[in-house]
Amino acid sequence: MSERDVQRESWKIFFFMLLIFSFIGAYFKSIAFPVGVCIGFAVISINFLLTIKFTDMILSTGHNITFVFVMFIGKTLLLILGLMLSVWFQNCVSIWGVFGGYMILPLTIHYVNYLYRKEEVE
Repeated sequence: MSERDVQRESWKIFFFMLLIFSFIGAYFKSIAFPVGVCIGFAVISINFLLTIKFTDMILSTGHNITFVFVMFIGKTLLLILGLMLSVWFQNCVSIWGVFGGYMILPLTIHYVNYLYRKEEVE
């Protein structure tokens, strides 16, 4: 399982979640739900790419606790920014949609892990 597999499969789950939240948005007559999923997915994708980049930098330069701490704080602030967008623009962005967008990457990792293990068994 590589990060490319996760990135490729995350688009499938993104479109599935977007479809679900679009139906929810149609039910409540609000576009905020699918917009929230798009923003959540964008933020979590950036966060994932930063994790990959920073991990490579840490492994190549050695263990630097200050850099790890700054990386953790920066990624956390990025996630907070995504949620704050839903608080500031409540009519346009749903906090539930952003949370659903944040869940795409963990669901993708579990899904790719399941596919990888299924191939090992067969």
